[in-house]
Amino acid sequence: MQFCYTNATGLDRGRYVVMVGLLIGSGQRHLASYSWKQFLNVCSDPAVDLLQNFHADRRNGYQIWKSLYSDDVDSPIEAVLDWVLDGGYPVVFGVVDRQQFIHRRSRGELPREIDSEWSVLGLQLALSVEKYYRDSPVDDRSTLFMFDRSLQDAVHRFERLTTEPPGWTDSYYGKNTPYPGLEHVVGAPVFAGPDHSALVQIPYLIGILIRRYIEMQANDTLGTSVTEVKNVHRWFGQITDRCLEYPYSKAANQDAAGLFRALAPPALRQDGARATAPNLPPEQVVVSVDTDLDHGQSGAA
Repeated sequence: MQFCYTNATGLDRGRYVVMVGLLIGSGQRHLASYSWKQFLNVCSDPAVDLLQNFHADRRNGYQIWKSLYSDDVDSPIEAVLDWVLDGGYPVVFGVVDRQQFIHRRSRGELPREIDSEWSVLGLQLALSVEKYYRDSPVDDRSTLFMFDRSLQDAVHRFERLTTEPPGWTDSYYGKNTPYPGLEHVVGAPVFAGPDHSALVQIPYLIGILIRRYIEMQANDTLGTSVTEVKNVHRWFGQITDRCLEYPYSKAANQDAAGLFRALAPPALRQDGARATAPNLPPEQVVVSVDTDLDHGQSGAA
């Protein structure tokens, strides 16, 4: 058994909706939780307050980013990614461009099972986990998704989609014959808050970082320095290096992977972060304009 600690950002009006899962084996779970708490103990006081207490439904992503990021000093963001890398924990993620989702839904181009951005992402993460572990014994690699409690209403169809996956999802595994469902995914998810499982904080922060990367590639972010763009691009590369698979690496037309790719931001439809040089702003800091990652205008993810 392993746990996929899952969180998301883009709950409200943001254009980009990101869901991230951090995979930790049941035998590592308590040690990872202890290690994370020890990590927080050595962070600076303001960083500890943010990392320990933010919830997807209580803190907006931009304010967290603004508080944790700095060009001039080592950022807690760097330390969090080092913690993930040192622990060897795999990551899985998916992104939906909300404008694309609304456009395609209005044209009747989405399967009937896909009724929200969250159903897209929950199903995509489950399929990615299943694809990666499909040749492993089920008892060894059954995966229980643990979502942040703020997502309970948003992903209420996760159990139905994973217990009885639509037939069109068989193509995600690259097989012409029907695949016997999501054997490695426990259909009923668990919902927890950071007060019960601090590990759900980590994918939320990674999700904010991914959104920041997408904004920069789309030139949607003002108040950005060249150093920040370079750092975010490098951090995004570290995330994709930890992924079970990069989710948007191949062009596809009619299969499940093609659907997920069509709904993703253009900046991610590459063979990973190294396929595109960072989209650098001019060689000076642009005049800062506050945007809100979770509650901002369409220009802010």
